[in-house]
Amino acid sequence: MKRRWIWLLLTLLCLLLTGCAAGSADWADLQDSWTAGSVANADEAAWSYSLWSREVYQETRAPEDQQVLATGRYALPRMTAYHADGTEYDLAAESDSQAVRVVQRFEGYFDNWLEAQQTNFAEISAMAQDVYTQKAEGESWYCYTDQVETTFWNNDHIACVTLWRTSYTGGAHSIRVRTAVTMDMRTGREVTINDMVSNYGGLQDAVTDYILEQINSPQWLLQNSSDMLFKDYAQTVPEWMSRSVFFSDGQMTVVFGVYDLAPYTAGEQAFTIPYSVIEPYLNDYGREVLEIA
Repeated sequence: MKRRWIWLLLTLLCLLLTGCAAGSADWADLQDSWTAGSVANADEAAWSYSLWSREVYQETRAPEDQQVLATGRYALPRMTAYHADGTEYDLAAESDSQAVRVVQRFEGYFDNWLEAQQTNFAEISAMAQDVYTQKAEGESWYCYTDQVETTFWNNDHIACVTLWRTSYTGGAHSIRVRTAVTMDMRTGREVTINDMVSNYGGLQDAVTDYILEQINSPQWLLQNSSDMLFKDYAQTVPEWMSRSVFFSDGQMTVVFGVYDLAPYTAGEQAFTIPYSVIEPYLNDYGREVLEIA
């Protein structure tokens, strides 16, 4: 029960620690984090796209001495669509195009995400200002930080955007959380594992068994301490569908965060599941978007 309360508090803290304060911000396109793809079975002529990140940076300073109190650095996912001849779609002039609608929905989703972060970062800044005002003279100050890095994976149907968030607001260590958003690149709308499944119970049991087999395998035990996990970890693993789920070439990854299966020092626990394990429980849509024949 105590661990559950710790997790709830951690979750709340993560919500408060992921933001970008309103006001001016520095922008920079990140050329080292992008991917390219094409759209299959489109309703119009074939088109392609690129996914990339725009960095949003913001900081808060103490009004009395300009000490930097908090910084936010966020890799904001962006999308560009191209015609078959390689020319870029004009978002204003070609607004009726499905490609443009996908771009607008994709970027709109993350624009809303960023807007929420702006509110949260304002709270971080207020927290930092309060602590800085009350600190003793000469006491060291450790700037509050919040950062989100972005990576992409895609096929011709979906794109999986991974968000690596690291936040520090004092104390012994920072908090690092990995989450993902999967988008249908033909519609620009978010997709979850629930949208891909025809047999929820069968999928839940199959993935649970596969994860437990990994944990009990000699290979896993060689890399991890046998007593690293909480004693009731086997009761948490079946809850995997409510955790972060990622897709990549030929496999799905399930990520349990810190305090889920083990203490903070053990970090997140990630398990890869081959598509062959989940395929029998998918619906036609799931097989299509994961490109399982």
